[in-house]
Amino acid sequence: MSSEAKAAHALDAGADATIDYKREDVAERVLALSGGAGVDRVVDIDLSTTAPLLPGILAPGGLCAAYGSNGPAASMLFGPAIMRGIAVRWFIVYELDAAQRAMAVGTLDAWLRAGLVRHAVAARVPLADCAAAHDAVEAGRYMGNLVLDC
Repeated sequence: MSSEAKAAHALDAGADATIDYKREDVAERVLALSGGAGVDRVVDIDLSTTAPLLPGILAPGGLCAAYGSNGPAASMLFGPAIMRGIAVRWFIVYELDAAQRAMAVGTLDAWLRAGLVRHAVAARVPLADCAAAHDAVEAGRYMGNLVLDC
């Protein structure tokens, strides 16, 4: 998290812990939180920034699902990555087939009904203001979901 407000938001949504990547050593903190084992899975929204961290935070055989990057390239050291047997799986929701999409929607629906996932709607915006809303989300002006009213 890059701020106390974002950390509080994540904790309120059910996170067990947060890491202030601007002030803390991320790999050191991940290892401390995982009892030195590393984590089995990482969902990554900025692989260009975080790829170098993966060999130090993923447990042996760990997997990173990457669906975003703020830069055109991502790199990590080959030796540490292969010695831990880690993998990166590229993911884009638009490539899910009908069965995969149905399974994902069903799983998310079950989680929502069980209270395992909570939405934080930060704002509702008319569809006519879609471009401005997109710019606001990209600029990080909202913490939570932005809903377009159609």
